Amino acid sequence: MLREHVEIFLSPDKGRGLRCKKNGPPIKAGTLIIEEDSYCFTLLEGQEEKRCHYCLEEQSPKLLLTCPKCLTAKYCDEDCQKAAHKEHLSECDGYRRLMKLPFHLRLLGRILYRQSTRKYEQGALGPLSDLCSHIEELKDSTELKTQLQKLSRNVNEDILPDRDQLEILYGKTTCNCFSIHNLDLGEIGIGMYPQAAMMNHSCKSNCVVTYRGPRLQIRALVDIQPGEEVYHSYAEKGHNTRERRDELSKYFFECQCSHCLDTDRDGTMMSVKCPSCRAQVKSNSNERYEKCSSCGYTDFSTEFYEDVEVYIQYADDVIHKPRVWATDILYTNTAKVRIQEAYIL
Repeated sequence: MLREHVEIFLSPDKGRGLRCKKNGPPIKAGTLIIEEDSYCFTLLEGQEEKRCHYCLEEQSPKLLLTCPKCLTAKYCDEDCQKAAHKEHLSECDGYRRLMKLPFHLRLLGRILYRQSTRKYEQGALGPLSDLCSHIEELKDSTELKTQLQKLSRNVNEDILPDRDQLEILYGKTTCNCFSIHNLDLGEIGIGMYPQAAMMNHSCKSNCVVTYRGPRLQIRALVDIQPGEEVYHSYAEKGHNTRERRDELSKYFFECQCSHCLDTDRDGTMMSVKCPSCRAQVKSNSNERYEKCSSCGYTDFSTEFYEDVEVYIQYADDVIHKPRVWATDILYTNTAKVRIQEAYIL
């Protein structure tokens, strides 16, 4: 685990966080701040038949080796199969049932199998011991009861801890896991990274998370000064404040970063071209368009709003669909032409 540039600190309002070392040099943009192997990870639904369950490389399903015992775990080759043997041994008997669960329960199940053979990892010194569980907020939810019942029916009974510990571990898994992306920025899995999970959120993040298989890397986006906190964004940065806060509600806080407090920023993000003069028109706090300040146009009809929704959805699809790479250039010419023809600036 690489963490030579940052240190852990405590703040009254946010608890633990990571910051550039007070007595160290600035962190330059592009610097590798953290490199961490996953404590535990799992593939998303639809990825388990075409990716190695150890290194996450995509392969033709016909070429993947299948575990002869569980008939579910798949590997690139014998090297990956041997490398995965120690971790897979404890879960092999229940792996087929586990992989039929939703991905967040798959991850929790894999953690339980791992901890069943490493009892010290359940205690106060375990790798997950410092993570917040938010169990107070989750305790009385019907969702918690339903999810844990589903998990209990699909894992071996002897790996289940007592109810209180299971609830805490569910909360830690739900609130601290990372989405794992491939090189095309498509989500392929989720994983637990205890060191990286100490970073707090800001919509105006100063670092970026990337992956090499299941290995996480965090690099500085800008220069970070000594004593300055290191942030990454838990939410989709292209969304407006309302959408980001809705997305962040599952972490049980309301973001107060500079982006969220900038009331004019959302209007700029949601601005459109005036249908009459093509000048910029910002939205109001209700995401509506009142009047073009350039030509005075006010006829923002129902059809106009419907068109805007179509173009926003199209742009969102372009951003999130798998990229097509050629000679290191991302080709989205068709998307550029379509968006230029739309109302969106």
